[in-house]
Amino acid sequence: MDGTAMDSVLKKLEQLINFKGNLIVNERYQIQSLYNQLRFLGAILKDVEEKHHENSVAENLAIKISGVAYATGEIIHPAVANFVRLRESNKDKKIGFCLNLSDIMEQIRPIEVEVMQFYDKMYQIQVLEAGKSSDGDRLSMGNRTMVGEEIMVGFDDEVLTIKKRLAGGKKQLDIIPIVGMPGLGKTILARKVYNDPYITHHFHIRAWTYVSQVPRKREMLLDILHFVNVFTEEVEDMSNEKLGEKLNKKLKEVTNMSNEMLGEKLYRHFKGNRYLIVIDDIWDSAAWVDLKMYLPNDNNGSRVMFTSRLKAVAMHASPNCHPHCQRFLTEEESWELLQRKVFQNGSCAAELINFGKQIMKKCEGLPLAIVVIAGLLAKKKTEEWWKQVSQGVSSYIVSDPNEYLDTLALSYNHLPRHLKPCFLYLGAFTEDREISVQRLIWLWIAEGFIQKVGQKSLEEVAEDYLMDLIQRNLVIVARKRFDGRIKACRMHDLLRDLCLKKARETNFLQ
Repeated sequence: MDGTAMDSVLKKLEQLINFKGNLIVNERYQIQSLYNQLRFLGAILKDVEEKHHENSVAENLAIKISGVAYATGEIIHPAVANFVRLRESNKDKKIGFCLNLSDIMEQIRPIEVEVMQFYDKMYQIQVLEAGKSSDGDRLSMGNRTMVGEEIMVGFDDEVLTIKKRLAGGKKQLDIIPIVGMPGLGKTILARKVYNDPYITHHFHIRAWTYVSQVPRKREMLLDILHFVNVFTEEVEDMSNEKLGEKLNKKLKEVTNMSNEMLGEKLYRHFKGNRYLIVIDDIWDSAAWVDLKMYLPNDNNGSRVMFTSRLKAVAMHASPNCHPHCQRFLTEEESWELLQRKVFQNGSCAAELINFGKQIMKKCEGLPLAIVVIAGLLAKKKTEEWWKQVSQGVSSYIVSDPNEYLDTLALSYNHLPRHLKPCFLYLGAFTEDREISVQRLIWLWIAEGFIQKVGQKSLEEVAEDYLMDLIQRNLVIVARKRFDGRIKACRMHDLLRDLCLKKARETNFLQ
C-alpha cells in the first residue's frame, strides 16, 4: 500500500495538462479537475502511511484510494500514449479525445466523505489528548480566537471545493481568494474552512489576520506571530510567576523590534513548515505586498487565503489565480437560515410562514440581512410584529447600498433605549478588530450607559446588555474564556458603518 500508483497517475495527468496548447478546453478542464481531486487523495494517502498505519479505518481508506489510483491508471496510461501519437501527427491542431472519467469521479466522491469523517474523529481524539497535556498543539490553535462560530447554511459544496484547493493542487505557495459583496458570508466561509478538522491536521501552522480599509503592516505581523506561538514557546513546567516574567520579556522584545525584524522572525518560523494564512477583508493589494516577502515558498503546499469585496485585488495579488466568487443563498437556503436563527432547532409556526417568507425574499439571498432581521423577529413571534417587520424591509437591498443600511437600521430602531448607546459606542473601535469584553464593559460603565438593576453589579448588568446585542445578531463572539464567558467580540463592518451613521444623526458623544 504505497503511493507509487498515485504518483504515476499524477505524472501522466500533468503530462496531459502540459499539452494544453493542443487540448480542447473541455478536455483540459476535466483533466485538471481530476488531477486536483487525486492530488487531494494523494496527500491523504501519504498522511495515512506516515501517521495512521496501525489504524484499521485508515488502512481501509488507503486501500480505497489506491484502488482509485489503479483504476485511473488503467484509463490514463493508454490515453496518454494515444494522445502523444495523435499530437505528433496533428501538431498545429486542437485535439479532443474521449476519456470516460465519470466512473472515476463517482468513486472519488464517497471516499472524500469518508476522509472528512475519519479526520473529524481523529480531531476529536487529539483534542481530548491535548486536554491531558500542556502541549498547545496546532489543533487547538484556531479555537483560541475563533469560537462562537456563526451558523452557515448552503455552502457545503463550496467548503469542500476550497478544502481541496488548500490540501491538493500544486506544491508551490498558492493564493486562494474569496470575493463578493459585503454581507455574503465570506469571513464565515473562510473561518469554516480554517477550523475544519482536516485542515487543522494538514497544516503545521495556521494564522489569521484582519486587514480592513487601512492596512497596518505591524499589526498584521503581530497577529500572525501570535498564532505562531512565538510569545508562548518553551513554557512547559513553568510556574505562573516565571511564565508571566517570560511573557513580559517576550512582549518587550517584540515591542522594540522594527517591522523588518518582525518579518524576519515570521519567516524563520514559517521556513520548512506547511502553513495556511488567512488575510480577512483585504481592500488593497499593498497589504499582500507587505506580507509576501516574509512568506517562504518551500514547495510543500503552503497556502494564503484571503477575503475581499474587490475581485481586482485578488487578480493583482495573483494574476493566474481563480477567485472563489461567493454566491447568494437560494430561497430554500435563505428560509432555512432564517428559521434556524429565529427558532434554533424548531420550525416556523404556520401563521408566521407567509410573513416570514415575504421577509426572506426581500433579503434577496444576502446572509447578513437575513441574520440581522432574524434577530429582530426572534424577540416577538407574533403575526402583527412580523407583518410590521415585513413592511419595513426594503426589496432593493442588493441593488441599493442605502436600502441595505436602512434594512439593517430596523434592528437599531427597535432596540430598547438602554441598548442604543451601548450599540453606537461599538462604532468607536477600529474596524475589523477584536474588542476586549472587559475593556468594553468598563468603558460602558465609565460613560454612564449602565444603570444598576436589582442586586446585580454594574459589570453583571453590562454583560447582560452585551449578551442581548449578541442574541440580536448585532455583535459577533470572537473569543470565549474556559468557563464559557465571552472574552472578546467584534462587529461586522457594515454594522459598524450603521453605528457611525446613526451616531452622526444623533450627535452621539459629540
